Amino acid sequence: MNNYFNNCNKNNKCCQNSFGIKLIPGPTGPQGERGPQGEIGPTGPASFTQIEVAKVETIDPSMTAKVVNVGDNNNARLEFYIPMGATGPKGEKGDKGEPGARGLKGDKGEPGIPGAIGPSGTSVTIEGSYDNLEDLMKEHESGKQGDGYLINDNLYVWSENENKWKDVGVIRGPKGEKGEMGPMGPQGIQGEPGVTGPSGPEKIKASYLITFNESYPYDGFEVASNSRIPIKRKEMESEELTSVSPDYLVSFNKTGYYKITFMVYAYKKANQTFNEDKDFIAIGFRKKDTDSIYVGDSKYIYRGEIQELHGEGIITVEDENNQYELVNLSLDTINLKSPFINSIQNTRSYFVNPTVRVIVEYLGTIN
Repeated sequence: MNNYFNNCNKNNKCCQNSFGIKLIPGPTGPQGERGPQGEIGPTGPASFTQIEVAKVETIDPSMTAKVVNVGDNNNARLEFYIPMGATGPKGEKGDKGEPGARGLKGDKGEPGIPGAIGPSGTSVTIEGSYDNLEDLMKEHESGKQGDGYLINDNLYVWSENENKWKDVGVIRGPKGEKGEMGPMGPQGIQGEPGVTGPSGPEKIKASYLITFNESYPYDGFEVASNSRIPIKRKEMESEELTSVSPDYLVSFNKTGYYKITFMVYAYKKANQTFNEDKDFIAIGFRKKDTDSIYVGDSKYIYRGEIQELHGEGIITVEDENNQYELVNLSLDTINLKSPFINSIQNTRSYFVNPTVRVIVEYLGTIN
């Protein structure tokens, strides 16, 4: 019936307080039938596929605890920030505990299983001896296992592990008693002739040719231009090396190389005015009647003073029949002069006043 009271329910004011009538609820009715399924609701937010604790840090007690995701919506990396709690009171030191009782001695264990037998040791063969390790290394830079050599009673063996000769100590036993002398053995066979030794130093071969001032006039002994200077005597000689003729020619008794040294004391009478084109003395040792001069000397003469002319050189004597001469090569006559022996009062030896000396040294054969 469609009227006001049929539409009245507890939400309507008319039902709550209308017409002054108090409504009394009735008993609960039976459960109704299940209604139809509702529609599917909207999609909720996505859940995390992986969660990782990135960091846990204790922060100041005045700060608020927080969790921060430093990852993304699929892979969460969480950082936890937890305020530090207040420090609690220090606890009292506990009492020392009583020592525990000593345990019983264990039973003796069973013997272990014996190990396998090791490989046999390597013997050492003494191959020889050396004075020092350097000599051994020169002949045997390396060796093989078992090689050994004695060096001053110490045994050196080759070590494969260290790759070197190793000193393993002295192997000499105690000194034995002196044995009795054995019988003399038979004479050995004659050995082979030895190698010829090097030649000894060759004996010096030299001649000393000289001219003394025996009785020169006051002005000395004159020698004209391009004339021979007198060589009068062969004073000393280690063997028959040279010959001197009465006309002052020198011959050599064997071919070869010779060193010639001469010293001549001479002067040239001075002119009032010095002329360098004429006022000099020149002397040379040459093969007779040639210009082959390899030993010579020359000096200017300024005021007629006596000069020593000294020449040294080497000549080649290719023929024993060749003759040689010491010649005045000056343009003018020269005078040989030295102090008179009577003026030298401390000696009577004429070796102190020669005017001409010639020393001949044999150097060797011509190859």
